[in-house]
Amino acid sequence: MKLQLFGDSISRGYFPFVQELLAEAGWEVDSVGIGTSASFLQALEAGQSDPGAEVVHLNCGLHDLRYYTEREAHQTKLGEYVRNLRALLALLRAEFSGRLIWATTTPVRDECFTPEGEFIRRSEDVAAYNAAALEVVRAAGVQVNDLHRVVSDRGKDSLVCEDGTHFTEGGYRILAQAVAAAVRGAWLST
Repeated sequence: MKLQLFGDSISRGYFPFVQELLAEAGWEVDSVGIGTSASFLQALEAGQSDPGAEVVHLNCGLHDLRYYTEREAHQTKLGEYVRNLRALLALLRAEFSGRLIWATTTPVRDECFTPEGEFIRRSEDVAAYNAAALEVVRAAGVQVNDLHRVVSDRGKDSLVCEDGTHFTEGGYRILAQAVAAAVRGAWLST
């Protein structure tokens, strides 16, 4: 059985722990690093996916919602993000016969970002981009793995590092448990 993880540095952080958790059940786990929703779309169009994967677990959002203070703009405007997600899901539906799982974007720690930095990430943007993504994926009938809630329920201040975005090892292990559980659930429901 094959699982393909699409995501950013967050998914790369939990990837080895997902491999570990699913190895006993015979899962082969592959990780494809992407940044923005636009780069994810380009990766799919370039054939960087495995159509034989039984489950695809995906997320993009943290790069899209970066807010550049100097130019007062997000990396990807919310409307463009929604269009990209619709296009991504259409491509994935056409290419994969397996189950798709959308992971919500994980929380950030606002206090770790300063306006003097190149960009900031804000909780209000995470909420807005997650809400928009959930509307798109639910309309498409895609299973949701609410990683945002997993982190929020456990306490983001103890799981998210001082950079405001990435996780402690314990945080990545908690995310991996949630991903492995979602994959097992998706596989059992096919």
